[in-house]
Amino acid sequence: MNRWMPFVAALGVAAGAAVGVSLLIFMAFPDDWGLPPPESALDAFELDMRQGLVRDEAAVDAAYLRACDDGYEPACPALDYKADLALVGELFADLCSSRDPAACIVVGWAETQWDVNGDRSRATDGLLWSGADAHDRDLWDEREAQGAERFLTACDAGNERGCAELGRLHGWGVGVDQDHALAFELFVQACDAGEPVGCNWAGDVQEDVLGGDSEHWYRRACDMGLADGCRNLSNVAEMGHPERAAMLGRACDDGDARACSWHADWLMDGEEYELGRARYESACDSGIGAACDDLAGYLLNGVGMDEDRERAFELNVEACRLGDAAGCAHAAYRRMDAEDEDGTLLYLQKACTGLHAEACTDLGDVLVETEAGGRALRAFERACDLGDGEACNRYGVVIVDGLGGVEQDWWQGEAWFRRSCDLEWGWGCKNVADRLEESAEKARMLSKACQLGVAEACPTYEPPELPEAEDTGLLRAEVSEILKMIGNAGEPMDGLEGGVEGGLGFPVED
Repeated sequence: MNRWMPFVAALGVAAGAAVGVSLLIFMAFPDDWGLPPPESALDAFELDMRQGLVRDEAAVDAAYLRACDDGYEPACPALDYKADLALVGELFADLCSSRDPAACIVVGWAETQWDVNGDRSRATDGLLWSGADAHDRDLWDEREAQGAERFLTACDAGNERGCAELGRLHGWGVGVDQDHALAFELFVQACDAGEPVGCNWAGDVQEDVLGGDSEHWYRRACDMGLADGCRNLSNVAEMGHPERAAMLGRACDDGDARACSWHADWLMDGEEYELGRARYESACDSGIGAACDDLAGYLLNGVGMDEDRERAFELNVEACRLGDAAGCAHAAYRRMDAEDEDGTLLYLQKACTGLHAEACTDLGDVLVETEAGGRALRAFERACDLGDGEACNRYGVVIVDGLGGVEQDWWQGEAWFRRSCDLEWGWGCKNVADRLEESAEKARMLSKACQLGVAEACPTYEPPELPEAEDTGLLRAEVSEILKMIGNAGEPMDGLEGGVEGGLGFPVED
């Protein structure tokens, strides 16, 4: 027997195996697909681009180094794009076109998220803050649809994180049709394939929309080591306060920024101010706007720390920049205290855009004072749609009394007063009653208004003696004072039954 035969046979087996492996790789990654990127690559991107995780420079550097050492070459020159989601999206578009699923995911993030917000904010939300016009928003619609295609490409390549990200877009209705059931299917698919984010988001969609056993999915995510899952598990599972706080602390230490914010809430309640402040700052630095705003409240009032009003305002502004509507509202109130009308309007508009009902109502008041009644009505309407009965009543006041340059329309106010009353705002009920003839309905409306705290609607009420009109000193522009007056909606315009000529009448108490 030829002594080289065993060696040749071994070479043949090895070559056959190599061909087989190559075929398998080609089947999984056809055309110009390369080897799948290591998990460390996406870990680095997720940490660097602050996808809900605490950003720590040393940790980011170490993550990129691991990905580079694992053979993912694009991670090696990370300093060229570090911490810049928009730039990494541009740089990695060609890699995604070369069918690198990790690159597709990070490009998808860049195309569907606002690049200054590390808390998974939709790109179109960012456009609302920036005041982009309709044309720019149309362009972003196209960009978001392209981002959805990036995630689909990664998903089709067998990268389950891509499937989960595509599901998230379906849950939001960003770049694709909103479909919570399909989102849930994609999350479960990713979860069953070992992607903990999929498990966590399956819990989210059950908890927030579909109903079901969200605890099951959060527990699976937590057991897989996802800190975000442990945070959510702490919120739905039956456990004592110490156990819940401890779980949040561990989730924060494991890198979940929102867990740091929640843990800070617990710590502050327990008067552990030093650690609580550190947790808030970590979460704020990592893109959690609510954490910035919460810390601002403690600094503003000097609770557990030295009062620092200037730093508090800076944190309100940062919270607003990160998309936290309450932070925008609080920044507006600080500007209001400083008698800064432009700043007040700016931040109230941002808060209202973020669907902060009280800010929309306050924005309407400010706009009425500046004779921008049409815009004020839109602000009141938005707040009313958000369930603020006071705003519904204010809308009626403006059109009934013709405030802020709005054409007076006595009759149109009733529908708004009724909406206000339905939302348990007493003055709305009182204003409905004042427009009715004596009847059972009028009595019911007055009774409800009285029960809701409107003394003027109660049978025992005795009206105070009002000064002569010329002595009130009230000007039409002084709406903030006018709206505080006690009285009824204005009478019908001249020519209508019971009317008086023009006039402001007595606006409705707010």
